[in-house]
Amino acid sequence: MVKKEYLYDFLVICLGNFLLAVSVQYFIVPYSILTGGVAGVAVALSPILHLSETVLINILVIGLFILGYLVLGKEFAIKTLISSIVYPLFVNILEFFPYTLDITPLLASIYTGLLTGAGVGIVLSVGASTGGMDIPPLILNQLTGIETSKFIMLCDSLIVVLGLLNYPIESLLNGLVSVLISSILVDKIETSAGTSRSLYVQIISDKYLEINNEILRRLDRGTTIIDVQGGYTNTERKMILAVIDKREYTILLDILDKNDKHAFVITTSANSVHGEGFKLSFKNR
Repeated sequence: MVKKEYLYDFLVICLGNFLLAVSVQYFIVPYSILTGGVAGVAVALSPILHLSETVLINILVIGLFILGYLVLGKEFAIKTLISSIVYPLFVNILEFFPYTLDITPLLASIYTGLLTGAGVGIVLSVGASTGGMDIPPLILNQLTGIETSKFIMLCDSLIVVLGLLNYPIESLLNGLVSVLISSILVDKIETSAGTSRSLYVQIISDKYLEINNEILRRLDRGTTIIDVQGGYTNTERKMILAVIDKREYTILLDILDKNDKHAFVITTSANSVHGEGFKLSFKNR
């Protein structure tokens, strides 16, 4: 059952990255649309460095993956590896199948937003990462504690400013259209998929102190430890309650595997989390 879930996640990640590659080769690059992400950086830097957008995308994806591994750790690299491989692979393959669409730049921007939003949305729906330009904001978030979304906005703004050195204002306006549509679609897909970014876990283990300390250290999540009693044995036990990000679940499983392979774990989606001082953000360890 677990293998089927991994296969499903793999296929979904591949589909999402394929849609991103289609948006790059058939819309972003041909119409020089200034947008966020690795493709937007490639479009902005291509006239300056005199390299093709495809080559720049390959360099950026690989370079950012290595940077993420060095700064954010092994768990991040595992989650991002699939996207870092299949995305540039799809971009390079589609380069051998050129197709010119006779549409206006504005319409190309709309299709860019739709394809990009759909691609990113379905990848996020399985708790994975598209890598690329997500990495610098995650690094800055870890170093400063400031929300990742603010750094993403900053990075996208810098990309647009960089592009204005070589492209007209029309490219900027078209890029803003694609970014807006993409953002809306990502939110819609995650909502309609019914996938919560938060997980509520209950862990019963004799090694609860060790597990609890690891959750606090590696995930930086608050926990609650309560007394429970076995219904059959009447044995007094301890149970850990915690809310984590969906993408941190593999780290939690690693914690359990190292401390108590026989721990009893119940995991459910947390659709709404409220409380003073609680702010759920993904921690890469």
